[in-house]
Amino acid sequence: MHVNIRSLLPKFVLLTALAHSANPDVLAVSESWLRKATKNSEISIPNYNIFHQDRTAKGGGVAVYCRDSLQSNVILSRSIPKQFELLILKITLSRNKSLTVAACYRPPSASSCALDTICELIAPHLASEFVLMGDLNWDMLNTPAVLQSKLDALNLTQIIKEPTRYNHKSVNKGNRIDVIVTNWPSKYTSAVFNQDLSDHCLIACIRYGPAVKRPPLITVKRSLKHFCEQAFLIDLAQVSWKDIDLIPSVEDAWSFFKSNFLTILDKHAPFKKCRTKNRYSPWFTPDLVYEIGGVPFEILEPVLERCTPDQLISCFVLKQPSTSTKTSCGGLQ
Repeated sequence: MHVNIRSLLPKFVLLTALAHSANPDVLAVSESWLRKATKNSEISIPNYNIFHQDRTAKGGGVAVYCRDSLQSNVILSRSIPKQFELLILKITLSRNKSLTVAACYRPPSASSCALDTICELIAPHLASEFVLMGDLNWDMLNTPAVLQSKLDALNLTQIIKEPTRYNHKSVNKGNRIDVIVTNWPSKYTSAVFNQDLSDHCLIACIRYGPAVKRPPLITVKRSLKHFCEQAFLIDLAQVSWKDIDLIPSVEDAWSFFKSNFLTILDKHAPFKKCRTKNRYSPWFTPDLVYEIGGVPFEILEPVLERCTPDQLISCFVLKQPSTSTKTSCGGLQ
């Protein structure tokens, strides 16, 4: 999933709500407009690892949020002033299979040599499955011949089929400057969505294939398997609880009670680690989001100012997809 956000920090709460709602495995952001002084803690989304390549001057920049259950690491990060920002990640899908994901932003004013440099940087990573998402500021509705020749030479296919940015003066006019490019197009289905983060549409793709094996869920809870209520009550009765009345400090009295009670509870109902394999059943699913539909930003704005990101789970930023075909979330998005 990719969106040109045109400044991440002031729209971070909206982006967090989007991540909770759409639940993508990878969320790429272009025109992040971040500075070196920006801390990761300011732009971190729960359950995601954040990677970003910022521009030294104003504007530009890319960021990638990758689900923390996926093993991911940066293999290339490059920024060339007035040319482009490029960030390439390697995501391990299994012991013998990996996916290379890149995010790129190229400004409209970039020189023609930017294309050559981008191609040189991504070429060594095309031996495995590769996906590039970003805003290249080339209108792919009428793909320039020089760009198409480069894509053909690298065996890359652009899979976004609809306009991604519309002219406000004429709704019938638009361009396709936000792209998803891959060397394995048969594995992907793409879609374009309206959203309230910027004047660019959100683009997304679904990867078909075996689901990525997720790590088991480890929970800690008290075991009542051998719990004997009578023995528990006997041990509680043996404690001199009346001594609490002799303790002058409320804090010390609470500590006395807590220490004695938990000691007995740990004896009869000890903590135990429980391992749950591949059971992820979120109550808020992409199918439910699709049925609910979009929520206008005018309604969301006052709510966003008062709520924490966790409370925004019910606020869906996406509107109905522009395609008539309903897409479900499966595999790697």
